[in-house]
Amino acid sequence: DIDYYLLLREFYLWYSYKSNLDGFDFKTQEIFKKYMAEKRNPEMSNLDHEKMYTLKEALKRDAEANEFIMELMREKEGGANVLKKMQDGGADV
Repeated sequence: DIDYYLLLREFYLWYSYKSNLDGFDFKTQEIFKKYMAEKRNPEMSNLDHEKMYTLKEALKRDAEANEFIMELMREKEGGANVLKKMQDGGADV
């Protein structure tokens, strides 16, 4: 089975990369991967200001992709709930 939400999330990230948004250069992605692997207790004391900024941008892009998917899910579930309510005879007012 295909997880369409995961596919859309990856597409969103790819499109952000192709749009040249900050946070997708090779060095930043290496820092991001290391940070995510150590997310319980990430070691950030050895990062200079520039690397911290680029990590922040990569985290922002990841959060944007997650929010995009969450919004799609809310819209789909909300639409499904309205349709179900209409099929069940409408709302009680």
